[in-house]
Amino acid sequence: MTSRLKCGLCGTIALCLGISDTALAADLVVNPRFTPMVIRPEIETSVLTLESLHADVVKIRLHTSQFTVDGNPASNIVLTDDGLNGDATAGDGVFSRGGIGHADANYDYGPIGRTIHRTTHVELEHSDSSLTTGNQDLAMTLRWMSADVTVP
Repeated sequence: MTSRLKCGLCGTIALCLGISDTALAADLVVNPRFTPMVIRPEIETSVLTLESLHADVVKIRLHTSQFTVDGNPASNIVLTDDGLNGDATAGDGVFSRGGIGHADANYDYGPIGRTIHRTTHVELEHSDSSLTTGNQDLAMTLRWMSADVTVP
């Protein structure tokens, strides 16, 4: 069953394919993912990618302290859809930020570990400079492995 819904925040009309209207209307962003999902700290970084449900968004900010950006601790991560900083294609509705690593510098847990980031404060900056904010459970996982682990 398909239905059309209107976002109560910005008025965007979306096509729903059997997804709960309540869940879709509450989400600010969808499809969070890291590419690659497994990195070797201090050697490799990942690209964080999200999609906005709002057509007029120009930036997405995630307020978090679990990750680094370009090796520096980050209190928030700014994702853009401009074809720069890890974003593959400008204007496609997919927002990205490259250079993402783990904020936890203690990798003595063993050769393989992970950071699971569940709930974060999301801020959408719209083309008219207005902001839409909210907390959202993104359930993102970024795994790491020590540099001396060999992958077959």
